[in-house]
Amino acid sequence: MSEILHLRLWVYQFLGRSYYAGPVLEEFQELGRSNPFKSLSVEAEGSQEGIRLLINFFEKVSSVNTVEWKNLLEEYQRLFIGPLELSAHPWESVYLSREHIILDEHTLAVRKFYKEWGVEVVRNDPDDHVGLELEFMAHLISKGLEYLKQGDLENLKNVLLAQKTFLNDHLLRWVRTYCLQLATNTEHPFYRGIALFTPDYLEADLDFIDELLTCVETNNTMKED
Repeated sequence: MSEILHLRLWVYQFLGRSYYAGPVLEEFQELGRSNPFKSLSVEAEGSQEGIRLLINFFEKVSSVNTVEWKNLLEEYQRLFIGPLELSAHPWESVYLSREHIILDEHTLAVRKFYKEWGVEVVRNDPDDHVGLELEFMAHLISKGLEYLKQGDLENLKNVLLAQKTFLNDHLLRWVRTYCLQLATNTEHPFYRGIALFTPDYLEADLDFIDELLTCVETNNTMKED
């Protein structure tokens, strides 16, 4: 289970950085050597096109020249920062609020969820940015790894339930719509790949959490016996 949780942790951390912090050359070169999306493709179902784009991108990343890397950075700027209006808005509240605005009750609900798990956003962005929500999932998975190491199966179960709730109540309510808009508005293989991969991975991960919960509950019962 530790190996599984570490892989989930990496995926959510990488997705969070991809949407929120932008690409880093050294990290991308390392991923070009290891290409972890190849192993993820074995279990992929609906996300094959996204994974194919990501696998192909990272197979070639070591030969990316200065112009191509500059294009990648400029595409991140265009898609997530501006200065022109974003083609796909990366905030939950835009998709779930009646007025399609940011910083409403949906943002506050996300903030409340973060606070319950000891997380406070100190950066100058609404709490419900897709990158921050993905980073929060990584935080919960990290907490789960701590509980697993301690043999604390009850709290491991609780943090898995929190991950399931956060996916159901927040990310999965809007991320597919957002990612479809994102994929429609970029031809870059990395960002199109990420956009196509993300919602399918999150939906599959929701089912996988149920499997982990069953495993934890079985082991907890055996431990009590």
